[in-house]
Amino acid sequence: MFSWQLIGHQKITNYLELAITNHRLAHAYLFYGPKQIGKKTLVKKFIQNILCHQAHPEKENWPCYTCSHCEHLQKNIHPDVIWLKKETDKKEISIEQIRALQEHLLAHAFFKSYRLAIIEQAELLSPAAANALLKTLEEPAKNVVLILVANQINLPLTILSRVQKIKMNPVSYHDIYEHLVVNKVDRERARDLAHVAEGRPGRALYFERVPELWSNYQSQVRLFLSLFYLTRRAKLSLAEKLLSHAETLTEKNTLLSPLLNLWEIINRDLILSKLELSDKLININSAAAINDLAQKFPLTRFLAWHQKIKNTKKYLALNANPKLALENMLLSL
Repeated sequence: MFSWQLIGHQKITNYLELAITNHRLAHAYLFYGPKQIGKKTLVKKFIQNILCHQAHPEKENWPCYTCSHCEHLQKNIHPDVIWLKKETDKKEISIEQIRALQEHLLAHAFFKSYRLAIIEQAELLSPAAANALLKTLEEPAKNVVLILVANQINLPLTILSRVQKIKMNPVSYHDIYEHLVVNKVDRERARDLAHVAEGRPGRALYFERVPELWSNYQSQVRLFLSLFYLTRRAKLSLAEKLLSHAETLTEKNTLLSPLLNLWEIINRDLILSKLELSDKLININSAAAINDLAQKFPLTRFLAWHQKIKNTKKYLALNANPKLALENMLLSL
C-alpha cells in the first residue's frame, strides 16, 4: 500500500501505483495543470514511492521514511534525483542546463536504482533546449525516468509525442474542505478557503499556513468592491498608489497580473449574484457585500467591466504602459 498524502487526484495515484508495482514505468512523464493544484507535491511522492519500492519491494507499505532513499529525499540530497528549473535571471530554460542534465543522467546510479530528472516549468524550455531534450527522449537510458512539470501543455509536439501525459484537474470542493477540517481548521474558515481555492489545494493550504496573506486577500476583495463608489480623482490616486512600489515595466506587470486576475474573479461573483446564483460564489465569506453591490448596478455594467479587465490584461501582455492601462480601466468603471 502506498502513502500519497495528497488532496484529491485519486485516479492518478492509482494509475501510478500500478506502474510502480508492475515495474512498467514510462521513460518520461508530463504532469500538467493549473498552479497550486498539487503537481510538485504529487511528483515528490511519486519519486519517493518509486525509489522506496524499488529498494524494498518486500515491504507492505511505501514509503517507509527510514531507508536511505527516503532519508536522502527528505533532506533534498538524493544523488540519483536532480531537479531543474529556469534560472531566476533568465526567461527560459537554456540548452546549457539541458546538456548538464544529460551528462548527469549518463552516470551510473549511486544506489543502483532509478535515476530521476524533474524539469519544472517545462513550458519555458527554449527552442534549443527542447531540441536538445529530444535526444534523451528518443534514446532513453535504462532505469532513467524523466519527469516534466508544467502549468500548460504548450510544448513542442515532438516532445509531447514522447511523454506519458498526465493532466491534473481541479480537486473537488468537498475533498479540500474535508482535508482542512480533518487537520483541525475551523469549519467556517475551511468553507471559505475551500471556495477560494477553486479546486487548487495548494491555494487553500497557502492561505491557511500564512494568515497574513489571507488577511491581505480579503483586503483586496474589499478594495475591489469599493471601486464602484470612488470618484474620478480617487481612482487616479489609487492607480498611482498601486504601482508606487514598482519601478520597471516588468515589476509593474508582475504586480498587476495577479491583481487583475483577482478582480476578474470578484467581478464574476458580482455577475453570478446578479443572476441569482449566489450559491456559486467563490468569495463566499464576502457574500453579503457582493450581493448588496450587485443589487445597486445593472448587469450590463458588470459585464462591461469584465471585458475591460480582460482587455487590460491583453494590453499589458503587449507591453502597454501599465499606469495608463490601469487608469483607463478604472476610469471606465
